Amino acid sequence: MQLDTGNAMHGGVSPEGVLDIIRRYPGRAKSVHLKEFSSRDERALIGEGEMMWKDFIELCKTVGGTEWYIIEHETYAYTPLECVKRCLENLKRIVQH
Repeated sequence: MQLDTGNAMHGGVSPEGVLDIIRRYPGRAKSVHLKEFSSRDERALIGEGEMMWKDFIELCKTVGGTEWYIIEHETYAYTPLECVKRCLENLKRIVQH
């Protein structure tokens, strides 16, 4: 399984529902797409929307068996490289706390 957080939420899955997918299929999330979702701003970067990142990453580590985290972003508020930089900075803050 390769779960895409943003696409799941765009399709109607709640943030808690995304977490439940990892719980429901232990060891099956070898790679995941980290993509933010915001009902208010389609250009939201990781950490600026509705996804419960800290909980999600913890579940990926402890339940999902995740080896690869693929940052995905498609709608740019900044240049693509600036979006990459900001997503990485936000992600680092999330996992450090």
